[in-house]
Amino acid sequence: MLINGTFLNETNGGLNNSIINSTVSTNEQSSDCLPSWIIDAIGVKTVYASDIALTVLHIPSAIFAFLSNLAVIVTIIRTPSLHVPVNVLLCGLAASDCLTGLVVQPVYTSWRFLLHHLRDPCTLVHLYQASKSLPFLLVGCTFLNLAITSVDRFYAVSKPFAYRTVVTFQGMSFLSLLSSFIIFLMTRSSTTCLERSKCN
Repeated sequence: MLINGTFLNETNGGLNNSIINSTVSTNEQSSDCLPSWIIDAIGVKTVYASDIALTVLHIPSAIFAFLSNLAVIVTIIRTPSLHVPVNVLLCGLAASDCLTGLVVQPVYTSWRFLLHHLRDPCTLVHLYQASKSLPFLLVGCTFLNLAITSVDRFYAVSKPFAYRTVVTFQGMSFLSLLSSFIIFLMTRSSTTCLERSKCN
């Protein structure tokens, strides 16, 4: 009996140690891919409840942002009288907000929700990187469009006759695309370190 008890204790101790070691190794592997504050939040009831509430709030707001801004874009495109230079910038702002509701909000809520339902959080590293880089891209495009719109309105008010001859629909379209490309390059360079992480 003493021998059997000793054998069982050693066996249970070995199993417990292996489980602890596997858990530690999994956490260490995940911590290499995701920040420690994300790993520490897994399994916390208050964090899980807030992420569920965040998901519930983001779903209707994402749908509204997508549909309302898509209506603005379609209206400008299908109405020839609205094909003026300033509406190109307005269409760019609507496109940024439309992509926010279509891409950014679903990506962010997806990784926050899946964080509590996957065994290895390291599998969410690409979703986490996208949730960090996409908002910078679209917010940068929005602020740059707002800056160009401010300059455009100032030039239109201060020199209305010169504005009609200098500023054209094609020129404003090219400027809008160029500004979006510049913001894309800046966002791409700022996320290079994340894309070269060990979990890629």
